[in-house]
Parts: sequence; structure tokens; C-alpha cells
Amino acid sequence: MSLADNFRRNRPGQGRKALPAFEVPRVEAKLADARVAVEAAETKHAGLSFDYARGLIDHSVVAEAAQAVANAHQLVETLEAALRVAEEHDKEAQLAHRLHNQKTRLQEVKKHLDARDEAARQLASAVADLVRAYRALQEHSKRATECLPVGLTEFPGHHGYTVKAISRLVSHEFFRQSGSDPVHQIPGAASPDIMHRHNASAVPPLADAVAETSAFTMQKLEALVPDAVPAKWLREREKDGVE
Repeated sequence: MSLADNFRRNRPGQGRKALPAFEVPRVEAKLADARVAVEAAETKHAGLSFDYARGLIDHSVVAEAAQAVANAHQLVETLEAALRVAEEHDKEAQLAHRLHNQKTRLQEVKKHLDARDEAARQLASAVADLVRAYRALQEHSKRATECLPVGLTEFPGHHGYTVKAISRLVSHEFFRQSGSDPVHQIPGAASPDIMHRHNASAVPPLADAVAETSAFTMQKLEALVPDAVPAKWLREREKDGVE
């Protein structure tokens, strides 16, 4: 069996074992060696022919050298045929590799698109929760300021209960949780000041900031409103029939 036939026999799907990809370099190296061997055999044959013409050697030596030249040429022809088979095989292998790579990448794309869709669903749900909480924070802040005890003219810490103040606190919370990298920041994120611009984790949490404002307000109101209701006032209410 010739080398070219052996290549054909072992092509993918035609033999017991498929050839590894990229056979061309290996065959090319063998072909280059074979062509060098042809030159060497021809040079040797030419020298022996000259010696034979001078009567220095027997004809059988020249005939043996001539056979070596023929064998060398035959090997070159076989390797050239094998090279054509190898080139065909390598093209098929490259195509198969490219197709496999494309399918693998397509699966990766599908996986990331599925994860992207799920992230969008989670984000939509989170935004809905965010909107409800944001509106509740605004509403209760507004109502708290409207419940100012009778006789008091100013709601303690009222600057922290405005829509603008609440929006600012929310933007700081976005910044704290999403970080200082603009690529990953949630839209609307803003650092509270220059000191925190590159240190988002040091920004006070939204819940703590709101709780601190609430605590300040209650502390001030409790200091302004007496704990005990005057007895005289209670008697007057009872006299007027007010429960």
C-alpha cells in the first residue's frame, strides 16, 4: 500500500482512526527530504556512470545506482500525491474545527442571552419594588411633616423630608451599592461629595441616613411636647364633654 493510499484510508470517516488535523507540514517535511535524496542519488549515479565509462566499476553497480534514483523519484511522486491528500484533509479538518467552534460559540451566546433575559426580569421586578418603596418613603415623609403637633411652627429636620432630599439620598444609595466605576453604576447614581468619589463603600447606607433623620426629629419633638397633659386642661375637656 502506497503512502498516498494510506492517507486516503485514514481520512475522517473512512478508516478506523481519523488523522489529526494539519498533516501538511509533516508531509511537506518528508517530501523535502525525499527531494534532497533524489539529488543525492542522481549525483551518485552520475559519478558511478563516469567511473563505469572509464572501466573502473562493474555495470551492476551503475544499475543499482540507477534503481536507487528511480526509487527516490517514486518516493517523491508518492509523497506529492500524499501531500495533495493531506491538503484536502487539512481543509476538511479546518472546516470541521471552524464549524465546531461556531456551534460552541453559539451555545455560549445562547447561554448569555438566557442569563441576560433572566437578569432583565429580575431587574424589572426589583425596579417595581424600588418604585413602591420610593413612593412610600416620599408619602410617609410628607405625612410626617403634616402631623406637626399643634403649637409648633417648624418641623425639626424638615430639610431632610423634601422630595429633593429623598432623591439625593436614593442617588447616594445607588452610588454606594453600584460602586464608583461608571461602567457598572446604576443610572442616577451620584457621590455625596468629593471624598467618597472613589470610595463608594464608605457612603452611609440609605436606611441609616433616613433612620438618623427620623431619630433627630423625634428627639426634638419629644423635647418640645410635654410628657404629661396638664390636669386643668383635662378638667376643662371633661366639663365640655370632650372625651
